[in-house]
Amino acid sequence: MIKKVFIIMLLTMIFIGIFGCVKNDKIPSIRVTIDKEKINCITLKDTANGSSNYKNDIFKFAFEENASVDIKYIKIGSVVILDFGDNPPNKISIKDSLLNANGEHLNPDKLTVEVPYTVENGKYSFTVQKNMASLLSSFYEENKTDFRGYMITSYWDKSEYEHAFVIKADSY
Repeated sequence: MIKKVFIIMLLTMIFIGIFGCVKNDKIPSIRVTIDKEKINCITLKDTANGSSNYKNDIFKFAFEENASVDIKYIKIGSVVILDFGDNPPNKISIKDSLLNANGEHLNPDKLTVEVPYTVENGKYSFTVQKNMASLLSSFYEENKTDFRGYMITSYWDKSEYEHAFVIKADSY
């Protein structure tokens, strides 16, 4: 009888030790919608301790072969909704950059715009504004559109994730 109780307690402790202490490496999901249309977005693994070299290439996914046809034209003034489901981060930051046709930054980091956002019912939202950096072009082109890359950094306690999506929007 004592052996059975001891074995059950031992198995219980082993089970708790194995499954109770496993780190949750689940990458948080994010759903990006603009005017009720889903926008293709990528998420990088926990970047809190990683290299920052990926930031130069983070938008290139949208410009790979056949992927650029999925880049949606979005009107200035449209509202972007970021939905993390039932696992919203503690905080986020959103940056807006102008991109060339290869997904590379057109301007230095100092011209990357920090985007203000609001939180309502656990969902983050912001409005697509004109990017002042598009004024730097010396060539006027009527009805010109820019590739815009948005990088969202989401923070959970000790974890940090980068999310990225690309749209086309009117120039200034």
